[in-house]
Amino acid sequence: MELTLQTITPVHIGSGESLSPYSDYIYQSGEVYYIDHQKLEEYLFNLEDATDLINQFVTIIKKQASGNSSDRYKLEDFFVNNSMRLRDFVSKKVTVSGGQIKGEEIQRTISTGNRPYIPGSTLKGAIRTALLYTHLKDDGYNFKRMNRNRSYIGEDLFDKSGNDIMNFLHLSDSEPLLNEEVEVVKTYRLDIKEGKDNIPITKEVIQSGLETNIHLQSKAQKGYHQLTNKFKYLYQNNENEILVRINKFYIDLLEKEIKELKASNGSFGMVISLYTELINEAQELMETKEGAILRLGAGKTFFENSIANLFSENELNRVRKDANLGNHDPFPKTRTVVSNDGKVKEVLGWVRLIKNEVKNKYDTNQGRQNDNNQSKGKVKQGANELKYANLREFVEDRHGAKAFKRMAVARSRGKIKSYNQYKEEFETYKRLHD
Repeated sequence: MELTLQTITPVHIGSGESLSPYSDYIYQSGEVYYIDHQKLEEYLFNLEDATDLINQFVTIIKKQASGNSSDRYKLEDFFVNNSMRLRDFVSKKVTVSGGQIKGEEIQRTISTGNRPYIPGSTLKGAIRTALLYTHLKDDGYNFKRMNRNRSYIGEDLFDKSGNDIMNFLHLSDSEPLLNEEVEVVKTYRLDIKEGKDNIPITKEVIQSGLETNIHLQSKAQKGYHQLTNKFKYLYQNNENEILVRINKFYIDLLEKEIKELKASNGSFGMVISLYTELINEAQELMETKEGAILRLGAGKTFFENSIANLFSENELNRVRKDANLGNHDPFPKTRTVVSNDGKVKEVLGWVRLIKNEVKNKYDTNQGRQNDNNQSKGKVKQGANELKYANLREFVEDRHGAKAFKRMAVARSRGKIKSYNQYKEEFETYKRLHD
């Protein structure tokens, strides 16, 4: 089954790598410039005074890392003082959302060849949890036995004979996105009761409103592999039921989450509206079997990473006690959000899987069906609003296709307001990529 993966909100799947504020990037006016160390090293080693400049660079890094405020944030001065154009040593420029960056590490999202992607293992993990949840909801479960196994992943259901039948389910990695289709966000753990946040964690994320392709396939063969009827979706060409079960799992979770957030401090109005739309869409997709809604990576809650939404209040309290998860109410008490001045701006991780043959029916940014053809999504809307401008200079340039797509997305999200700003953004893009 060929599927289009559409990012509804920004997505971060950590690579384990972080960018240091002392040596790996420079922050200027809402943009992060990633330093290309290979270009920088090649340039420095070809200079007559290479040793002096390298020592100067190392000294600046040491001073920044020392915590001496009078010596910090001077990396950009190294380029200025040595008449080096920053853009000549930048691998890419990334927009920052959620406030200024002040000497923070940036957690990178996973990429291949410096292009972000969604790993198949991440997709399969999320789908496996959804399948396990729906089976246990339908058939019942033995809580005592499950609670004895802290890392329970459905072994008694999927692995009775020692061979995990989930091996019949294959998920490919997504096709890589463009190098520049990321942004940097400051995320906070916001207390849903008191409205307080904690120290921000800065992450590189795949932008919302983007598309890539994945392959989902059930590989068991009828007449050769013997599966019980409830696992018939693992036979070839039976993948539709997988989509249905994913939607069932997330509808239950979203309904619970809306209830929790409505009882919160009032900061989550935007999130409640989004989740209401996602429920409506998931219900429709469940009926049409055209796709599914799911959540990946950073931002997922305890319930989205587990089957705990099945449990009664007493069972959940027992799990929390045994796992030392505290006795506070509500549980979990915080949510990962992107916020500005205490106002929740975005949440992370929501994506849509849509069959390729029907993907044009769905709004890339909002997820509503558009059978009336009044709208083809915010990206399309942003593109249409460019018609009054001189579009030729964009699309005929060798950078045009990539730059235009990126600017259309930015325009639709309110980040670029006018043709002059489009032009300025385009020229900046060309300078950085020539």
